[in-house]
Amino acid sequence: MELYNVAGFLDVPWDPVVLHHETAMINETLVNTMEPSSTQVIHPIHTEALSSWASNTSTLPRTFVERIHLNSDMLRKFGYADRGIPPFYGKAEPEIELQTKKLRKNENFLKVFS
Repeated sequence: MELYNVAGFLDVPWDPVVLHHETAMINETLVNTMEPSSTQVIHPIHTEALSSWASNTSTLPRTFVERIHLNSDMLRKFGYADRGIPPFYGKAEPEIELQTKKLRKNENFLKVFS
């Protein structure tokens, strides 16, 4: 539902293919394997990256994560400053939760998000 609302806000026609972009990535797009973020877009929508930057296994120094929460005007402006460390953004839709659960068992996914 959130992506549908985002598309409407951007005045972009809704297409359900955005919920399964990973199939379009494989069938219609060449992904540059040298680009580090390319490994992220070939997977279905999931929740792992939402808070991984602030988790105990993050490569970011803990003091940086704590300071960014205290001193970031943008986090406050967009309502993210009070979400905790690591942040909790709410419960995902059931389909996204199921996809995330399946991906946690995928070796290639775990290389990127663990």
